Amino acid sequence: MIIRLSSWIVLFISVLYSDSYTIDPSYPPLFGRVIGIAQNDTLNVRETPDYRSKKVASLPIDAYVGVETCQKIETSVWCKVYHLAQHVYEGFGETEKAASSAWVNARFLQGNNRGYVLIDKTKEGNCEYVLKCEKEQCEVVTSFETDANGTGAITSIRTEWIKRERLRGEDQYGGANNQMDGYCMTGMRIEDYLSKQQQNAVHNTANKILNKQKENK
Repeated sequence: MIIRLSSWIVLFISVLYSDSYTIDPSYPPLFGRVIGIAQNDTLNVRETPDYRSKKVASLPIDAYVGVETCQKIETSVWCKVYHLAQHVYEGFGETEKAASSAWVNARFLQGNNRGYVLIDKTKEGNCEYVLKCEKEQCEVVTSFETDANGTGAITSIRTEWIKRERLRGEDQYGGANNQMDGYCMTGMRIEDYLSKQQQNAVHNTANKILNKQKENK
């Protein structure tokens, strides 16, 4: 029985931490990571959503990009991606003359909806942090409280559901403003808080199962 319980806990944790998925063009993700190519290969970034279109840049495996929109063209899905502040690649965001947004085949892109965003696509952010998206709506952390000991540890968060079309994914540099030392750190603290909440949830659920088993003996 202990083996079964342990397996269940592992499965439960994996579901809680899973925030990546195959892309549905009707509900484009905020971020994408390049997958499905060899370590020594690159993904072509094209001017338009067509494999015959001009190649403007290339992305290596695990390249991380923002996603603007996605479209289904015949049997393929294409996403218009853009470079994030500290994620530049060959011919993609590395210079002012390089391409900063273009199209990739979504077959090689893993969607993700967790990270910093700009609301209403403003030029400067406030380190707003998205937890997840469900269809056209995304859950954004709007404020939080910290402990009274001055450690900075988050003790509670408040979230708001905001339309996906109002959001633009950014990294910790692009999501900050000039008064934040140039980058955001709140995301790490939010993730620490959520991790503790998830661990407590697993622990409490496991205890309930064990207590139920004892009652049925």
